[in-house]
Amino acid sequence: MSQVTYEFQSGPDSSRPGADGTESGLALVIVLWLVLILGLIAGHALDVGRNDLRQAASLLDDSTATLLARGAVDVAVAHLGVSRNQPAIKPDGSLFGWKEHNHLIFVRVTPESGRVDLNNAAEDLISHLIRTVGGSATESQSVTHAVSELRNSGGLDPDNFASARNRGRNVPYFRNVSQLLSVPGMEPELYTKISPYVTVLSGRTSPDSIAAAPAVRAALRKSVTPHRTFKRPQISAQDIGGASVRLIVPGDIGQTSDLSLLRIETATVSPNDRTVAMEVIVSQSQGFLQNYRVHAMRRTDWLNSSYDVRGHADEP
Repeated sequence: MSQVTYEFQSGPDSSRPGADGTESGLALVIVLWLVLILGLIAGHALDVGRNDLRQAASLLDDSTATLLARGAVDVAVAHLGVSRNQPAIKPDGSLFGWKEHNHLIFVRVTPESGRVDLNNAAEDLISHLIRTVGGSATESQSVTHAVSELRNSGGLDPDNFASARNRGRNVPYFRNVSQLLSVPGMEPELYTKISPYVTVLSGRTSPDSIAAAPAVRAALRKSVTPHRTFKRPQISAQDIGGASVRLIVPGDIGQTSDLSLLRIETATVSPNDRTVAMEVIVSQSQGFLQNYRVHAMRRTDWLNSSYDVRGHADEP
């Protein structure tokens, strides 16, 4: 009897019509979702990377500008000491500038003796200065009264003030100019206007009129008419020239013999037009500022508040 051999081949289950097509379609959908998710993850990673690069570039830009601004203090001191008779940089409020590492660098030097000392000046002088820079009569009265109260009560920190005085230490009412913002009635806008003309370091009851800015001279005359403010001088990258120090805008204060304390204001403008500005109060320790001592240092916005700066982006 002959045997019949049957061969079976694997194939789609005829009892489940269309099963193979359904599984293939489901697998395709899963793959597409996986591709989409991986694409989103990769896109997010790229965005994070770009943001990190931008932040790193910004930090590098800021650090470079800050170091150049600090270095400009040394340049200013060196140029002040070139000659007693004809220094390259004069402490008369003139604006000087030069280029370094593709940054625009600005320097302005003024004697601290020409400013109103918040710790020693007469209260009516402070009042007139507030009116001179554009403060109202109400603001002048409020701030002056608050300063008087602070002086009578021992400054902004009366407990430490009394303790220090009991130990024989001469402690100022104001340790820095920015503390003026804590005085009742002193608004930020008024502070911006008055801060360039006040100090806590000169120790003078009255500013040196020769070294004083026009606004301070007006206050010394007890003027209640706001000092006439001129349009901010416009300066551009073309005004700077090259690496040599150049006079950009002449100063508006006189030459004084009291150079014991100087306010050196420096600023840098980066190729991205990022501005870093600071002010440093220095005194000479030996000779004519060959060695100097830093009494105070802070970041400010003196350049943009005093001048209309057209940076690299405005170059033709």
